[in-house]
Amino acid sequence: MAGRFEPQIERLRATYAERSSVLAASLRATLPQGCEVVVPRGGFFTWVRLRDGMQAEQLLMHAEAQGVAYIPGSRFYVHGGGTNTLRLAHSLYGTEDLIEAAARLGRALA
Repeated sequence: MAGRFEPQIERLRATYAERSSVLAASLRATLPQGCEVVVPRGGFFTWVRLRDGMQAEQLLMHAEAQGVAYIPGSRFYVHGGGTNTLRLAHSLYGTEDLIEAAARLGRALA
């Protein structure tokens, strides 16, 4: 059994890295100026820090109206904070879907 999982793990790492990279580049091209994309070193999520004055919870309904959703970052802070951050999943979606999602999110936040 030794060594049987390594090829699959490497394939998944490459797939997730590509999806993360595509989403990050698409977000940078479409989000309003002042928003920051936080690229993970690994994992399944990309974080966005919204520009000053933008609140993720308040903007969620605009994103959903565009057919895209995210989790407001404040839900991941134990002692408050993160109101201007949001978490996006990139592991389950193909690159074309991620590009479209970034465009929709950019329109929602504009």
